[in-house]
Amino acid sequence: MTAPHTFAFSAAVKLTPLAAAISLALSPGDLPAAPLDKEPGTQTMSATEAPLSDLYIVQLRDKPLATYDGSLAGFPAPARLATRAGKIDVNAPVALDYVDHLRSEQGEFLADINAGFGRDVEQIRSMQHALNAVVLRLSEAEAASLVMHPDVLAVERETFLELDTYRGPEFIGAPTIWEGVTANGTNTRGEGIVVGIIDSGINWESPAYAAVGPITGHVHVNPNGSGNYLGQCQAGQVDNGRCNDKLIGIYNMAVPGTTGTDTDGHGSHTSSTTAGNVWDATFANGTFQISGVAPHANVISYLACPSSCPTSATTAAVNQAVIDGVDVINYSISGGASPWIESTSTAFRNAHAAGVYISASAGNTSTGTPDPQGNVNHLEPWVHTVAASTHDGVLAMVFDLGGDTPPPGNTQGLPVKPGGLPIATVNIDNAPLIKSPSFDDGSNDGCSAYPANTFTRQVGPVGSLQIDGFEDDPVQVGLLGAIAVLHLDGSASNCASGTRRANALAAGAIGVIFVDVGFLNLGANETSWSMRRSDWDTVEAGWDEPSATASIDVTSQLFDGTGDLLANFSLRGPRLVGGQGIVKPDITAPGVDILAVGAAGNVGANGVYLNSGTSMSSPHNAGAAALLTALYPDLTPSEIKSAAMLSARNTGAVNQDGTTIRPWDYGSGMVDLEAAANVGLVMDETAANYLAANPAAAGDVSSLNLASIADNAVTGTEQYTRTFRRIRTGEVTYTMGSVDYPPGAITFSPSVFTLDQDEEQVVTVTVDSSLLSSGVWTLGTITITPDTGDEPDLHMPITMMRP
Repeated sequence: MTAPHTFAFSAAVKLTPLAAAISLALSPGDLPAAPLDKEPGTQTMSATEAPLSDLYIVQLRDKPLATYDGSLAGFPAPARLATRAGKIDVNAPVALDYVDHLRSEQGEFLADINAGFGRDVEQIRSMQHALNAVVLRLSEAEAASLVMHPDVLAVERETFLELDTYRGPEFIGAPTIWEGVTANGTNTRGEGIVVGIIDSGINWESPAYAAVGPITGHVHVNPNGSGNYLGQCQAGQVDNGRCNDKLIGIYNMAVPGTTGTDTDGHGSHTSSTTAGNVWDATFANGTFQISGVAPHANVISYLACPSSCPTSATTAAVNQAVIDGVDVINYSISGGASPWIESTSTAFRNAHAAGVYISASAGNTSTGTPDPQGNVNHLEPWVHTVAASTHDGVLAMVFDLGGDTPPPGNTQGLPVKPGGLPIATVNIDNAPLIKSPSFDDGSNDGCSAYPANTFTRQVGPVGSLQIDGFEDDPVQVGLLGAIAVLHLDGSASNCASGTRRANALAAGAIGVIFVDVGFLNLGANETSWSMRRSDWDTVEAGWDEPSATASIDVTSQLFDGTGDLLANFSLRGPRLVGGQGIVKPDITAPGVDILAVGAAGNVGANGVYLNSGTSMSSPHNAGAAALLTALYPDLTPSEIKSAAMLSARNTGAVNQDGTTIRPWDYGSGMVDLEAAANVGLVMDETAANYLAANPAAAGDVSSLNLASIADNAVTGTEQYTRTFRRIRTGEVTYTMGSVDYPPGAITFSPSVFTLDQDEEQVVTVTVDSSLLSSGVWTLGTITITPDTGDEPDLHMPITMMRP
C-alpha cells in the first residue's frame, strides 16, 4: 500500500463545518444500489452496496453546467432556450461538451485521491448539472482530509431529512388562469410545463396520472415525444410500462434499479395536488371531483425518500431534474437551514439559475420541534418557502345530536372529520354520547386508562328484557357502549390519538370524537372522528346530558369552512440566516385537510386520503408556479416567485389560535392566482448575486432583489434598493407607501414612478431606525399602488429590528 497522500491547499480554501457534519448520528443500514445502465443525460451510480453512514457528498470547485459562464477556454457558456426565460438547453452540443469535461475532471480527482488514500475509493454517484459533485464512501478521517484538497469546495456527510385537492385549486384562484381571465388573455392548465416531484415515489396506477383526462378528455402531450420516457420507465428498466404521456418519468434516486412506486403515499399526495388530472375520487363513502392545480402539466417522479430522505438522494434528484428539463420542482421535505452550505440547497440555487422554480415546505411541528416559532425551514432566498393554512371547505361525515329532550336545530348536521385509515363504513344511530371526565386536560385526556365502564350507559331496568309489542327485535337494554368525547390539544399533546382511543374503547366506548380548536389530522382510525371546539360547545349547550345520543352518517359531504386560518403546526419565523434577517416563510397556501392520491398499497390504485401539513401547501404553490410559468414563459423563476408574493392576499387571515397574523407566520400572504395572473410588476435576481449574498462571505441578504425586506440590525439610517420591471403593455404610474410603520420611518426615492412594458425602475427604500422601538421587530408592509383598476395592488413585507 502506498503512503497516504498529503493534500496541498491554498489559504483561500474555505473550510466547511465538517466536524459538525461528520459527528451526526446517522441511522445504520445499507443502501443497495442495483446496476443502472449509463444513458445520455443520466446520472451514474455504482452497482455495489453503500452503507449510508459512510456516504459523503464532495463538491468540486469548477462550476456545474447550471451556472457555468464560459470562463474556461474551449468551453463556451451553454445556450438558453428561446421558449423559456433563463432555462438552459442541456442537450445542446456546448452543454454536452462541458458535462463531459466535468466528468473527465471528476475522474482525475478520483484517481488522485485513490493514490492519496492508497485504495480504490468507491464512487456511488456523480453529478454535473445542478452540482459538480461526487458521492463517495469514505472514513471520517478521509472526509476530513478532503476538505484540504485544492479541487474541493465542500464536503458534506449524508444526513437524513424528513418528509414534512378538492377545494385547494379553486381557493387559490386557479380557475382564473384555467379560463383565461388573465392580463394577456391566455388560458392554460399547465400545458407544456414539466413538474418534478422529489418525494416518496408515485402511485402510477391512479387516474390522476392517466394519459387522457378521465373527466375532461384532455390528451396529454409528452414533450419528449410520445413513448419516450425517462429514468426507470425506459426499456429494460424496472418501471417500464408504467409511464405515459402524462407521467413521463419515474426514478428511484435512493435505491436505483428498484421501483419508484410509492409505498408511503406522501409523494402521490404531493404530485397529484401539484398536477393531477381532474377526476372523480371516492373517499369516506362519498364521491368528490378533485384536481391538481396544474392538471395538464407533465409529471416526473423522483423517489428520494423510501422512509427518511438521504441527502445524497435529494441532491441527486435535483441534479437529475435539471438534466430532464423540469420547469418546477416541489420539495415537501425538511432542510434548508444553511443555504450556502447544504448540498441540496446549493443544488437548488444552481437549478434556479438554470431556469427551474423550486417550491418547498416551511415544515411542521413535531415531537422534536414542538414550538413553531423561529423554526421555519428552507431559508434559501432562491426557494419559495410555503406555510400552511386552511381553505374554505371541510370534507366530513355528519353528526346529529339526539336524546330524550328534542335537541336544537344547530346541533344537527355538524361536520366530524374521519380519522386514519381504515375509516368507519357503517352508520351509527343514536348511540349514547358521553364526555370524558378528564376533558379539561387536553394534553393528557385519555393518555391513561379510564375506570371500567366510563363510556357505557345503562338502558332499561337491570336484568329485564323489554318488548314493545310491535317490532320483531327487543328494545336494547343493559350497558350500551357510547361515543366518547375526548379533548385532544393538538398543540400540546402528551400522547397519540391511537392511545387515547384504545383507552376509551377499553372503558366501553364504541367510538371516539376528538375535540380541538380546529380539525385534527388523527392517527386514530375506524370509529374515530375530529370535531371543532366551537361545534362541541354548541352540542354541549343544547344537550340533555343524561340521555344524550349521537348519530353519525358515514357518507361524507363537503361543508363550508373558514379559510385563511394559518395552521398551528406550520413552522414560523423569525429565523436568522447566517446571522442576518430574512422573511420566511415567503407565502402560504392550503395545507389543511387536503384530499389527494395515496399509495396503492394503502388505499388502492384509485384511492385517496386526507392529509395536512406544509407538505400539502407546497404543492399548491408549485402548481401555481406551473400555471404562471405557462402563462408567462418569458419570466424567470425569480420573477414568477415575485409575481406570486407581490400579489398574495394579505387581508383577512388570522392564526388558527386566534392571534394576529404576522409576516413570520405567512410571509406575503395567501397565494392568489387571480391577482398574480394580472400583475404589472415583477422582480428578478441573478445567480451571481444569490451566491454573493452569503453572510459567511461578507454578503448581505437584505441587498437581494426579493419581494420582502428584512434587517435584524438596522442602525441610524439604512437604505435598501429594489428593482421592478413592468411586464404589461401601456404606461402605468405606481405610488409607493407603507403600513404599520411610524410616520417618516420609511421613505422612498422615487415615491412615484411611471413605467411602460419592459421598462425598469430602481427604488431606494430608506429606513430611519431612530423612529423604531429598540430590541423588537417592527413589522409592516410596503405598498405599491397602480393608477389603474385592471391590475392588482402590490405589496411586500418589511421587518426591521433596531438593536
